[in-house]
Amino acid sequence: MYFTSKINPVLFIAEVGSNHEGNFNEAKKLVLNACNTDSDVVKLQIFTAENLIAKKYDNKRFKHFKKLELSVSQNKQLFKIIKLKKKKCSASIWDVEQIDLFKNFIDIYKIGSGDIHNFEIIKKVILLNKPLIISTGLSTIKDISITLSFIKSINKKFISSGKLAILHCNTAYPTPKEDSHLGTIKFFKKKFNIEVGYSDHSFGDEVITYAYLLGSKI
Repeated sequence: MYFTSKINPVLFIAEVGSNHEGNFNEAKKLVLNACNTDSDVVKLQIFTAENLIAKKYDNKRFKHFKKLELSVSQNKQLFKIIKLKKKKCSASIWDVEQIDLFKNFIDIYKIGSGDIHNFEIIKKVILLNKPLIISTGLSTIKDISITLSFIKSINKKFISSGKLAILHCNTAYPTPKEDSHLGTIKFFKKKFNIEVGYSDHSFGDEVITYAYLLGSKI
């Protein structure tokens, strides 16, 4: 219900992310390109460098993320374009303070691999009662189980109502085909009994084709 497509055999998400390098005009081009495909969902990344990196400890990394930032107004304009093009909006929000600013735009929330134990953000999203996708690229089975238990403690029916999905992924960019380990998709389905998808960082479409054949729904 929450992770189905009207035009594709899977829910297909086009990732814009931070590929715009902080250039708003480039961001608009990327969003329009994504909207002009048969993707179901277009996804952004929303963050502020100040709330992501401690500048005094890693000024170089802080400057890197500061360069990639878009303003609240710019991100809202991108979401309006996505809505106008009849696509669903998704985002990874790495800053709990910004969740409320975009709650009227986002249809599906995403938790990236590095935030699987960021319970402050996860709780805030669960309380909005909107569909949530969690990537598992840096996780052990114990990590995933702890997060699922936490979600159940916030809302007992959230998972059983079908609002949660997890994604198998590898955090190498790009991921060599031989490191994709797609058998994890079937393992996750059996282990956790929830919707499972695949977050792809490989070249071409061969790996995602096999992911689909192995049961990926996202």
